[in-house]
Amino acid sequence: MSNDHGPQGREPQQASRWTSPADQAAALCYRLDAAGVLRVLLVTSSRGRWILPKGQIEPGQNLATTALQEAWEEAGVHGYVTPHAGEETLGHWLRKRRDGTEISIGVVPVWVDELARVWPEDHRRQRRWASLREALELVDDESLRRLLGLLAKVVIGKQLAA
Repeated sequence: MSNDHGPQGREPQQASRWTSPADQAAALCYRLDAAGVLRVLLVTSSRGRWILPKGQIEPGQNLATTALQEAWEEAGVHGYVTPHAGEETLGHWLRKRRDGTEISIGVVPVWVDELARVWPEDHRRQRRWASLREALELVDDESLRRLLGLLAKVVIGKQLAA
């Protein structure tokens, strides 16, 4: 079970350390459109589900660098990490792999400055901007929905029911 500060029993990390107990990092890529509406960038998984760009934290990398790398590779994002309340993540979610093992994924908010027309995985993935309400409907993981709702509170000061 997870909470807004990471898996139960683990202390939140300080932003200055930019480290995490997570196994993987996910980039919650967002922007405000011309009307000031919060938009979230989703990508398709290998099974066609709408997800966040994410990947394994490699030796020598941390949550922030991994999230930015995955955002570039999987969605063509040029952007920067926007820490939440002095923390590097919005939170963590636990996911079961196909083999039954559980992994912790740290979700890093990433402001999108620009999207590339061509990116490393453009032949494998679709990307889609969605309003927060649309994203809540498209994403099928309840813990991730909760973190999407938290993004609204952080960015526009309004909590949405997940």
